[in-house]
Amino acid sequence: MAMEEEKKKGLDIVKIAGVITAIATLLAVLFGQGFLAKYLPSSTTPTSVSENAPVWTIDFEMTVLGWNAGHHKYTFDIKCPEPEGSDTFGAEFDVSDSAPLLDQIVYLRLTGPNTGLFPAGEKLTTINPKQKTKFVVAFQGSYTKADVIELGQKCKITVAVDCFPPTNLKPSEPFPMP
Repeated sequence: MAMEEEKKKGLDIVKIAGVITAIATLLAVLFGQGFLAKYLPSSTTPTSVSENAPVWTIDFEMTVLGWNAGHHKYTFDIKCPEPEGSDTFGAEFDVSDSAPLLDQIVYLRLTGPNTGLFPAGEKLTTINPKQKTKFVVAFQGSYTKADVIELGQKCKITVAVDCFPPTNLKPSEPFPMP
């Protein structure tokens, strides 16, 4: 009997977490992606953080919940103080109903759509219109936590998609390299 009650409690917790996630997504859609950022961790941020980690990173990101079918191009414009400096990167991909809908986020990186962030996964050329995607520019290297905090404050990264004006990517919380 106790085992069944524990299972029921576990299922109730999963249901509650699902409701919270649905509410958070709705609020983000209604009020903008940054609305809940200070309350919810970045989905790309590892959950166990060691403050004494030797190497840290930060990413700049923006989530997109769906796409129109067709061909899409995007361009990142990165403006940072030296030594990182400024640069522009572009990539493109297709959106088609014939592409599988993946259970994971597809990261729209400097080199194009990819199933992984750290480390890189499978490079994609076509995604499903309902695919959850995230534009991501990550700084990887021998950075300390102080370095990546400074990058988050001083760098401005935008993404322009198709013919639309550039949109600012938001910096995540710093996190240790996996």
